[in-house]
Amino acid sequence: MTRVAMIALAISYALACAIIILMSSEGDYEWMIGERELDGSVLTLCTIPASTDDTSDMAAPALVLIAVLLVPGVIHLIRRRRVGPSLLLSLGLLTLWGYRFFVRTAFC
Repeated sequence: MTRVAMIALAISYALACAIIILMSSEGDYEWMIGERELDGSVLTLCTIPASTDDTSDMAAPALVLIAVLLVPGVIHLIRRRRVGPSLLLSLGLLTLWGYRFFVRTAFC
């Protein structure tokens, strides 16, 4: 495979992982965000009628999907002493994963 094809494959995989993270981290009642309550207040992520524990069952499997990019990125870093695209993509996915599953509801 050429270098361009490998980078395109890594980007496509990262996009698929991001879509999986976004879809699996959404709560049951998040569609209610922005709606008005009877008293006139607007519902936010912290005020929707659901538990604030957003550690769903998909957090660990999504982390395994990210590891598929992270391991080759670390190996590339060790061998060539350069940061490759797979490492950058996996770090971005780790940031998205941490935010979507844990950080956004941590201060509610």
